[in-house]
Amino acid sequence: MSSFLAIISIILFIAQLLVSLLIAIVSLTGYTSYRSRTLLYLSISFFLIALGVSAQSIYAINGSVFLQLLGAVSETAGYLILAISHVYTVRSNIMTSSLALSFALIVFNSSLVYTVVKSISLLLLLYISVETVIFAVQNRSKAALIPSTGFLLLTFSTYTNLFLNTLTFNLVLIEIAKLVGFLILAAPLTIFVLRRGHTES
Repeated sequence: MSSFLAIISIILFIAQLLVSLLIAIVSLTGYTSYRSRTLLYLSISFFLIALGVSAQSIYAINGSVFLQLLGAVSETAGYLILAISHVYTVRSNIMTSSLALSFALIVFNSSLVYTVVKSISLLLLLYISVETVIFAVQNRSKAALIPSTGFLLLTFSTYTNLFLNTLTFNLVLIEIAKLVGFLILAAPLTIFVLRRGHTES
């Protein structure tokens, strides 16, 4: 059973890697066409996230703690760039409140650097999720609810992952939720870039 779960886990990591790379490449394509800083930040962040996912997929095979930590740091760096992008693009009036909520849910463990790094990822993702939801509500934008759903799934996956250290069926379900979050983010972005390219051509 554990070997079956390991194979499923690796497949999910590969799928996450492909989708995160798709988001990065589409964003970079959009940036070269429209010179949008938001798309540039998105591209850089998802290249880092893809690096993190690939490191963690290799960790799932050989169990190297260094690769696990490298993957977590790389993903966190990607979410940090994404959060910085939100500061300049979303600019919610209650940014401080969403950050305070993020801190309230952090799970600290000073003896485990990996846990601290993943907790920082949680803070950043929760901030991005809350800001996106606030933006959607304030601007009555139904389209903005789509990426907010994706970010909320990534937040849920990161938070729940803090409590699961061994490969179980629940961990596989969490990785599926993360993959679905990536797919939800990829779909509207790809459609947007393709439509803009088609319109301008």
